[in-house]
Parts: sequence; C-alpha cells; structure tokens
Amino acid sequence: MVILTFIFGYLYGFFALSNIIFPIFYSIPKSIQLHKSNKLIKRIPLIQLVAPSILWALITLGLLWLIHQVSPGQQEVFLSAMLFALVSMLFQVKKTWRDLELDFNSTWREYLKDS
Repeated sequence: MVILTFIFGYLYGFFALSNIIFPIFYSIPKSIQLHKSNKLIKRIPLIQLVAPSILWALITLGLLWLIHQVSPGQQEVFLSAMLFALVSMLFQVKKTWRDLELDFNSTWREYLKDS
C-alpha cells in the first residue's frame, strides 16, 4: 500500500503542484509584464489567473484531509511523494519554459495584441 500511495502521491503532486505553482510564478508576472509594455488589448482579470491555483490547492487540501481520515499513516507517504514531485518539477522548469509560453499565448490569446 505504501508503494501505491507514493506513486499516486508523486503523479498527483506533479500534476497538481504544476497547476498551483506555474500560474502564480509564470502567468501573473507575464501578464504584468505584457500590461506594462502595452501588449495587451485589455488586462487579464487576476481572478482568472489565480482561480486554477486556488481550485487545485483546495482539491489537494481535501485529498490530504481524506487520506488523513481514511489512513493517517499514509498521509506522510503521500506528502513525501508530493515533495519529491515538487523537487523534480523544479529541476525541469527550464525544459518547460517554452511550453509555458506557448500555453500562456494560446490560453490568453483574446487579451494579446498581435505583434
């Protein structure tokens, strides 16, 4: 059970943490930079930038609470796997930077001026 919990925690952590961290540390600064350089048709609403992070944080907290209720001993394993996912994700940030830019441009294209 420990191995399954670790694998699930790692996979979930990699996916969820990327949806929590990248919008905050990439999308918000990028939006501010584009606004300051007058490359936006209109401002991207902040709530739309942070809503995915908030949603995934709430889902993660709910999942941690559920694991604690069902099997308290597994919570430590799950958190360790999520921490491992965070560390491995941070080592891959440089590789995914171009993907983040493409994703940002496709997601927010209605706000971007054609250059």
